[in-house]
Amino acid sequence: EPPACFATALTRALRAAGIGVAAEGRAGAAPPPAGEPLLVWRSPPVRELLRTTLQASDNLYAESLWRLADPARPATADGARATVAAHLAALGSPDRAPVDGSGLSRYSQLSARPLVAVDDAAARGASGPELLSLLPVAGRSGSLATRLAGTPAEGRGVAKTGSMTGVRNLAGWVDTADGARWPFAVCFAGFVAPQA
Repeated sequence: EPPACFATALTRALRAAGIGVAAEGRAGAAPPPAGEPLLVWRSPPVRELLRTTLQASDNLYAESLWRLADPARPATADGARATVAAHLAALGSPDRAPVDGSGLSRYSQLSARPLVAVDDAAARGASGPELLSLLPVAGRSGSLATRLAGTPAEGRGVAKTGSMTGVRNLAGWVDTADGARWPFAVCFAGFVAPQA
């Protein structure tokens, strides 16, 4: 819960700076109290947040950006989940929607087929070229900087990684020698080999 995490961290920082805080920090949709603003934060553009999320595979950013899928305001994780479920259903996926934005929940399980369908739909969308430009490049950047380096795939694939204990996933696009671009997904789960 990124908003709750922020509220707790802000409360602790204020107290550490000697600023009295009457109650524990909490996240919510209440209107701001009257008076001077304590803090104004201008977020970087979503494009830059996506670049960080995709290149570094930043899970906190992913959880926060996940909520943008919810058209309601204030956005919620449940609303995002419902939107993603509707998109997956429209693509013909029999899989359940992920329960979180980072994919760290063991309940967020998708098979390769819906990941390929999402890849394909995203690349064909109006923002497809921009999305592809934000992803790590095989053997060259981000979480793929060392993967496939020195192989014929270097520089020809862009993908998002997804890793945790016993799980290694990769979903994205690869350019073939004849200039075609193909979506792909590779999912491994339940293995016990070392990460390398």
